[in-house]
Amino acid sequence: MNTRQELLACVRNLPLESGKTLSPDLWKSVRVYWRGPVLAHPRAGGDDAIHEPPTDSDLCLRYIARQKLLEFTPDDGPLMAPLNAELAGDRQYPAISGRCGAFANVVYGAIEAAISAYRAERAAHPQARLGDELWAIEVVGRHGQELQHVLYLWLVQRPDEASHRGAGGYRAWLVHETRHALLASGLPPRVHRSPASDGRAADSPLLPVMPIRITDPVLGDAFLDAY
Repeated sequence: MNTRQELLACVRNLPLESGKTLSPDLWKSVRVYWRGPVLAHPRAGGDDAIHEPPTDSDLCLRYIARQKLLEFTPDDGPLMAPLNAELAGDRQYPAISGRCGAFANVVYGAIEAAISAYRAERAAHPQARLGDELWAIEVVGRHGQELQHVLYLWLVQRPDEASHRGAGGYRAWLVHETRHALLASGLPPRVHRSPASDGRAADSPLLPVMPIRITDPVLGDAFLDAY
């Protein structure tokens, strides 16, 4: 488990909050499909607004996680109808477009750019359709000297084959965001045990942990599959 000092040194600065939230009742319905957080979980016996990472995690190496919640089918009408009702109107939503590949490969930089562009430009109105998907993406980052765990919910649409001639890709809209304070130990950096010249074990400082940035989709998939 990382210390607070390690996380402040290695995680990225989070973008500004998007301000996008679903109603509590609708979010409760969506959470039924969510397998729960991976990078951090609510503090035992505490407020859901405060999260802490698993004791065996290294958030400097894995600071983003993705889960596909569902693909809309005719049986999901009771969820799709209220979702579209909330998305209708003059509301605008941050959007990401990918010309090829799958949304499972989306990187943190794309999320950051989508939220930044949304504040400067007008985005199209999303509406859920049959075959569209809901994805949850978790991110751990920092806001100043505060550590935060963020959950983003994305509505993902694939282009119509008729209009895109079978081209791969997707367009995704951020429709919900929840932030939690992230607790981390304030203890000094961990130490490795190494043999001393006299045969006894000696402490040596842990080298700084550097985050791994994977830009190749294939390597990214292989890295995520290891978890």
